[in-house]
Amino acid sequence: MCVLLKVNKNNSYRLTIQKVTPLAYFLVLGGPLGRSKIMLPNFFFSAAAPKSLVKLVENLHIGLSFGFFSKLVLNGVGFRAWDFNNFILLDLGFNNFFFYVKPVGMKILVKKNFLLIFGVVKQSVSTVALQLKSLKKPDSYKGKGIRVFGEEILLKKKKKDGK
Repeated sequence: MCVLLKVNKNNSYRLTIQKVTPLAYFLVLGGPLGRSKIMLPNFFFSAAAPKSLVKLVENLHIGLSFGFFSKLVLNGVGFRAWDFNNFILLDLGFNNFFFYVKPVGMKILVKKNFLLIFGVVKQSVSTVALQLKSLKKPDSYKGKGIRVFGEEILLKKKKKDGK
């Protein structure tokens, strides 16, 4: 099944749903930033499917037009990141460094204590951000760790001596 989506005069997107096996379907959408292919689960063909399918196509359209960004902040003394060809080296205060291999189709920019993740698929951008955040979650007393830019962390108060 192939549908040509006309967004405006300049942009048109080709949406195809490919049947691989009787139970597996792929949604393929192409745009200015490339082409994206996502496997559709079986529940997409139920009564509630049209709304979720429309939302999925909207997210793909936005991703293929502008892309999705996620900005992470490394907050702590000595927390650093270095960018290499296909991986990132993270120093998060442990005795070993973390090597994070960049996923295919994703761009990760490193500037001092910031990581900027760019991708076409919203779900993959947020997955990469959560994987990096899980390496060092923010501490509840000092706030050291990896957090999403703009995220507020509620810090606990220190206990005072009764003397």
